[in-house]
Amino acid sequence: VTLHYIPMPKLKTSAMGIYIHRPLTSDEAAKNGLIPFVLKRGTLKYQNTEEKTKKLDDLYGATLRAGVIKKGLDHIISFTAETISEKYAPYKEPLFLELTELMLSVLLEPVTKDGAFLPEYVEQEKKNNIENVENIINDKRSYAALRCCQEMFSGTDLAVSKYGTVEEIKAVNPKDLYEH
Repeated sequence: VTLHYIPMPKLKTSAMGIYIHRPLTSDEAAKNGLIPFVLKRGTLKYQNTEEKTKKLDDLYGATLRAGVIKKGLDHIISFTAETISEKYAPYKEPLFLELTELMLSVLLEPVTKDGAFLPEYVEQEKKNNIENVENIINDKRSYAALRCCQEMFSGTDLAVSKYGTVEEIKAVNPKDLYEH
């Protein structure tokens, strides 16, 4: 793990990003595509989206985003967060520290049940990712790029979508996803 801290006192916001690099493979694509969204749903301290949103609001409208990126044969699970710079906080609260704690909680303390992710969270995120895969046809530029990669790199991992296929997503279960 490499941490880079770059203070930027001239900016009005503080931001952080955590990027987990995995090899892009058809075996892992669906699971890697689900993990950031399931993790973002809830933590031990903030059990659901409502509690987490309240905490972000308490941090002066901080944001926390999760996603997945495909870059060549690199499958990147990303988490980013941003809040106002502490020098603009009315009571000089340690906003960046609290945001870092929230981010680490999302990554390291997910809500689980019986050694697996919560089934309702996994099912909802599976539904969302299936919609993302199916709706790409409505974005002509993205669809053209996807189809070009699928044709040019047919039979290789470069043809794999960042979310995996609908069939692969449907096959994921909470226990396997947690173990992955």
